[in-house]
Amino acid sequence: MINYPLYKSIDDVLALLYEDTAFNHCIMHQHSVGYFPYKHYVNMGFDALEIHIDAGGPSAEQLFNVHKEILSEKPMIIWGDIPETDMDWIFSKLPVEGLAVLTVVDAPERSADLWERYCSSYIPD
Repeated sequence: MINYPLYKSIDDVLALLYEDTAFNHCIMHQHSVGYFPYKHYVNMGFDALEIHIDAGGPSAEQLFNVHKEILSEKPMIIWGDIPETDMDWIFSKLPVEGLAVLTVVDAPERSADLWERYCSSYIPD
């Protein structure tokens, strides 16, 4: 009889199977409304911080100093259903290095429009 080790979950098995190819980084996801302990997370061992732009929460302009502080220490992801005013602010004021912006779109055409407006100038010819 073969004696197989017991695993707590399928995640344990997958981690063992793919340990050489898995994404071995840790990103902390946060919302900017309510309790927002980003200062604690900046000093922890996370590889990047992810900040969600919440409807009814602070705008990108209001979060500017927070974004700059985070980007001075580590990479940052901003994501959500980001209004165009926030997209304009993010792409005109924040440094590009270490920044990823992921916004929700309702159609492929909208994605293409956003790419052309905000991202195409960063791609070399």
